[in-house]
Amino acid sequence: MGKTAAEAAAYAETELAQAGMTGSAGGGAEPTAGRTGAARDAARAGERRRSYAAHIVAFLIVAIGALDCVSTNLALGTGFTQELNPVVAWAQATFGAYWVWPKMAIHALLAAVLLANPSRAALIAMSVVAVLTLTAAINNLVLYQAYAGPLV
Repeated sequence: MGKTAAEAAAYAETELAQAGMTGSAGGGAEPTAGRTGAARDAARAGERRRSYAAHIVAFLIVAIGALDCVSTNLALGTGFTQELNPVVAWAQATFGAYWVWPKMAIHALLAAVLLANPSRAALIAMSVVAVLTLTAAINNLVLYQAYAGPLV
């Protein structure tokens, strides 16, 4: 006769414990479980570096988003430019001067998602977001300088 679910779970837990892969609080195996010595230390160091990089990129997403809001307002203030992003143009028309709040909320959400899941793919994707936003902010500043004169 077959084992009950409880017996099968106990057997699986025993097998995992013998292999050094006990479950974590989240229900999955620890990323460094079953590794010993230098391999475990290297895996943990990689996780720490990725976490550190995630914090830097999350900060940059929010900071560059704020720079983009300021530079957009500067460029639009010259009267010679218009917002080309239809979503931001809608937010500006709907919320007026408060259009920066939904934009910054999106940037904060992106930063929070990155900090919650600092995988390599998420780091790359959010780094691309930061670079594209920085490109838009620099373009706004160039337009402002072309139409309104030097910034300083």
